[in-house]
Amino acid sequence: MENKGWIDYKIKVRERLRLFALKILELSELLPNTNRGRILNNQLTHSGTSVYANYRVALRGSR
Repeated sequence: MENKGWIDYKIKVRERLRLFALKILELSELLPNTNRGRILNNQLTHSGTSVYANYRVALRGSR
């Protein structure tokens, strides 16, 4: 039973990170199309979505 709880926890964290990455992408669409806006957009999108990608890779590596 303990393993089931751990798996549920990992799934919940993965889903929350996925939703966070989607919200980051929505936010990036609101930034202005200026030089500064593009730089911020690039940094925000890259760092905000990499958390989800890294978590998924870590889960695959732990098996």
